[in-house]
Amino acid sequence: MDKAQINRWIGELKFELTDIQRFWSESMIDQRHGGFLPGMNTLHQIDVAGQKGVVLNARILWAFSALAIHHDPVCRQYAGRAYDYLRNFFRDPEHKGYYWSVTFDGKPGQTRKQVYAQAFVLYGLCEYFSLTRDPAILQEAIDLFGLIESNCLNQVSGGYLEAFSREWNPLTDWRLSEKDLNEPLSANTHLHLLEAYTSLARIKPSQPVIGAIQRLQQIFENHFLNANGHLNLFFNLNWEAAGTLISYGHDIETSWLLQESNGVLPGPAREPIMKWIQKAGRSYLDEALLPDGSSRYEADPAQDHDDHDRHWWVQAEGMVGLLNAYRNDGDPRFLEASGRIWAYILANLKDPLSGEWYWRIDRHGHWLPDDSIAGFWKCPYHNTRACLEGIKRLSVL
Repeated sequence: MDKAQINRWIGELKFELTDIQRFWSESMIDQRHGGFLPGMNTLHQIDVAGQKGVVLNARILWAFSALAIHHDPVCRQYAGRAYDYLRNFFRDPEHKGYYWSVTFDGKPGQTRKQVYAQAFVLYGLCEYFSLTRDPAILQEAIDLFGLIESNCLNQVSGGYLEAFSREWNPLTDWRLSEKDLNEPLSANTHLHLLEAYTSLARIKPSQPVIGAIQRLQQIFENHFLNANGHLNLFFNLNWEAAGTLISYGHDIETSWLLQESNGVLPGPAREPIMKWIQKAGRSYLDEALLPDGSSRYEADPAQDHDDHDRHWWVQAEGMVGLLNAYRNDGDPRFLEASGRIWAYILANLKDPLSGEWYWRIDRHGHWLPDDSIAGFWKCPYHNTRACLEGIKRLSVL
C-alpha cells in the first residue's frame, strides 16, 4: 500500500466521522424529553417510547467528546447534552453509580448496576474532562473509580463481579445480555474496565489507578488470555472457565486495548501479554477473515457453531487491531487486511440514507429490517473510535 492509498484512506475516515456526527446530531436528538432518542431501526423508524440505555448514552458522551477534540468543535454542545442527561436521569442520587436504563421520559427503569456500564460512564467522563478541563468532571470520574473499586472488586476471586442491585448487593443474574453465560466474571467487563482505567490514568495518574490497571493486566494474563490467541470469555468465582465460544471481535479488540494500557504503566510491558497480542493478531488473520474482506462474528467448534454474520463492531475492531498488529511487526498482510475490512465497511455496512452503519450483514449479504441502526447497544462508539484510531495510526506510516 503506497502513500497515496494511505492518504486516501485517511480522507475517507475523516469523511466518515462527519457522517456519523451528522446522523447522531440531526436524527437522534430527543427534542421532547431531553438527551437522545431510544433508537431507530434499519428502516429508519424511530423508537420514541423505548427504554433509554446507559451504555448508549455513555458512549454518546464519549463519542461527541472525542469528535469535539479531534474532528469538529461543534460537537461540544452534543457532548454537553449527553453529560447533562446522564447526570440528571441515569445517576442514582441515593446509592451513587448509574442505572442500567431509564424510561423514554427519564424515570428510573432497570436500576441494576452493571459494572460494564459503570466502566463506560467512567470512560465517557474521562473524555468529557479532556474536552472541558472542568475539575468537577474530573472529580466525578475519580469518585466513580472509587465506587467501582469499593463495591465491585471481589476479594475472594480478585476479579470484578458483573452485576449488582441498586444498593450494590451482588445479583444472581450476572448476564450483560441474553446471549451471555450467567457467570460472575467475564473478559468483556474486565476489558472495558481496563479501557476506562487507562483513560483515567492519562488524565489523572495516581497509584490507586495504576495499581488497578496492573491488577487487571495480571487477571488477563492469568485467566482470560488463551495460548491460542483467543480469549477465555467466562469464569465462575473459582476461575474455572465456562464455555468454549470464540469471539473474534473481542479477541482483536483486547489485543490493541491491552497494548494501550501498557502506555500508562511504568516499566517495560509484560512479556506474556505482548506475546499474546502478537498471537492474537495472527489468529485473527488466519481464522476470522472471510474471502470478501470482512470478519466473521464468532465460532464454537465444540458446539459446531460458526457465525458468519458481519457485525459492525467486529469490523471496526478488526480494522484497528490489524493496524496495531502491523505497527508491531511490519507484516504487510496486516495492513492489507485492515484496508480490505475498511473497503467492506464502505461497500456493505454503511447505510447510504442515514450515513450510519448497519448492525450487521448476514451471511447472505443482506441487512435486516428489524436490526437497530441506533439503539440500546448500537452506538457511535466502535465506529467513531475506529475512525479516530485509524487516522492516528495511518498518519505515522
